[in-house]
Order: sequence, then structure tokens, then C-alpha cells
Amino acid sequence: MALTGAAGDRPEFRTFDPSSCARCGHARIGEASHPGPAKRGFVERAALREGVELREVALVSRRTETLEERLWEGFVEWLLEDCDKAQAEELLISASMVAPLLELYGENLFKIGASLSSFRHLIAFAQKKHHDFRLYGRGCWTIVSRWESVEPLVHRPPLPEAVCAAAAAVAFSWGWVRFGVLLLVAFKGILRIGEILKAVRQDLVLPSDLLTEGTERFYVRVSQPKAGKRGGGKQQHVTIHDSVLASVCENVFRHARMDEKLYPFSGQTFRRRWNEIMAALGIPKELSLTPASVRGGGAVAAYRSGTAVQDILWRMRIQHLHTLQHYLQELAAENVISALKSKARFSVKAGALLLPHYLESLRCRGPVYGP
Repeated sequence: MALTGAAGDRPEFRTFDPSSCARCGHARIGEASHPGPAKRGFVERAALREGVELREVALVSRRTETLEERLWEGFVEWLLEDCDKAQAEELLISASMVAPLLELYGENLFKIGASLSSFRHLIAFAQKKHHDFRLYGRGCWTIVSRWESVEPLVHRPPLPEAVCAAAAAVAFSWGWVRFGVLLLVAFKGILRIGEILKAVRQDLVLPSDLLTEGTERFYVRVSQPKAGKRGGGKQQHVTIHDSVLASVCENVFRHARMDEKLYPFSGQTFRRRWNEIMAALGIPKELSLTPASVRGGGAVAAYRSGTAVQDILWRMRIQHLHTLQHYLQELAAENVISALKSKARFSVKAGALLLPHYLESLRCRGPVYGP
């Protein structure tokens, strides 16, 4: 009847409502009348919020809070060198007095060799203590700008793809299977090394978890991303396209408990093993290649392979293209390999050539157990 009316054969059927024949009280036949999760009422929301004080909700991690409190204590101690406790407390009451004092303290920090980040944290803490500090703190940010002009920001050198491959090959040859696999996962996923070290098995979504065995795509969930409190999402993920690495991860992690950490040891152990591998490859410490170089190396490798900048932005989970452009412009032309001696270059090249054989061996084997 509805089709006849729509075709124009029976004009009287044009106003026919098919949902009325389906015993459905709304126009979405076969669907819920109000799709989506059930909405909580006032009572339920109030019960969930019981005991939570918005003023006490931390916007930064506890570690950052502790750092800023310690820096503020240092600022107060600096004041006490020229006045007594009562006078210092009087000076710290008003933002109009704190701001110029912080400017002087910033100059003092610069002279004694402190880091710029410590002064930045101090300004941020002052803004939390005094809500009107922004009205008076322009001079403090001027100090920051001048400090940056004298000591421009220097990014960590990116880890070359060949060095990453060689390091993973050495790790596999020494029996450090998880170290090598997670190094490759972090590099190809452009992950912060801390993110992969904190991850548990539940955060690694393998093809077998989705019943899509044989595919080249797997995912790593980042539960507490660095930008989570700056509008970047409370939970993020990265997608890795590599069929061989996906198969290796299946053999290494598939049978692990869901609450088991992907890397069962501490970050210090990871760094110590990293240092041993770098020493074995003949890479000097002066090049400053650290685990923190993995993310930059992955970004540069993706850029050099022709990946679009917008895709790299998504994979790195960066909000602003301007930030990524500066990052790539500065690091894409870095050439750490050219700074290596001939023996180290040979070691890196040999290790990189061996990596596919180690990966194929791990891929063809059964479940892999061990560190």
C-alpha cells in the first residue's frame, strides 16, 4: 500500500503510515523509541557524585602536584633569605606582590642553572594559588620568552629506523623477546615508551581478540594519555599495520592474562637493557639516543615513508598541526647514522638485516614465553 501510494497509483495511500501496521508506537520500526544508553536521573547522578568535591578534583597528576609544591617551597625559602616568616606570608597573600617576586626568582633560577620547565611549573602553581595571577603574571611569561630565546628548545634526537631494527635484533638474540617486540610496537605505533611500559594485555587488541586472524592490523589502547586532561580524550588508541609483527604479538602475548603487564619488569630494567644494547652496537652516549627517542623516530620514519602529515597527526594523537610541523621540520633532516663510526655503522646494518629472520622465526613458532 505504501509503495502504491508512493508510485502515484493510489493517491489515497500517500498518507499511509506503515509503522501503524507494525504495532509500533513510533516511526523507528524494530528500533528502540529512544535509542542510546539510558539516561540517569537526578537521584542516580547525585549518588554517583557523593563524596566528590569539584574544588578538590586534581587537573594534573599527583606527581606533578608534588613537583610544583616542592618548587613553591623553594621559592618561599628564597624569600626567607631576606625577610622573616611573617613578612613572607604577608607578601604571598596578594597576586600583585607574588608576580614581581616570581620575576626576580625566575632570574635567580636562570643564574643558578635551573631548568626552564621548573619555572613554568612554578608559574602554573602560582596561577592555581591566586586566581587573579593572570592579571599580574605577564612579566613572568616575558621572563620565560627571554629564557627560551637564550636557550631554545632542543628536541630529543629521533631513533633511526635502522638502529631500532638492529636493537630489536640484538634483544631477540639475547633472549629479550618482549623487549624487542615492544620496542618495535612503540616505534611503529609512534608511542611514548612510558605508554607501552604501562600497558597490560587488555590494552593490546590482537586480531584473534576480534576473531579476525590473518589480518595485518592490531591496536594498542592508551588508558591514561598525556593529553587526556587537555581535551585529547580520556582513552586513546593507536593502530599498527604490520602482518608479521601482528603474528609475532599473537605468539608472544595471546595467552597472557588480561591483567598482565606487557613488559613485566620496571622502567629502570628497560633502560638498563637499552643501554647494554646501545653499547653492543657501538652507539656512543654522546648521541643521546634514549628510549624517549623512539616516538620521534617513529614519526620521522612515517614521514620519510610518505605518510601524509594529517595521518601522522592522528597516529601521534596530537591536536595541533602547528606542533607537528615544527617537530618534523626540525627532526626530519636529522641523520644520526652519519655520526657513527664505521664499526658501529656495520653493526647497525648487520642487525637490521637480521631482524626479518628473527621475526619470521618468532612468527612461525608456537606460543613464546619469557621476558
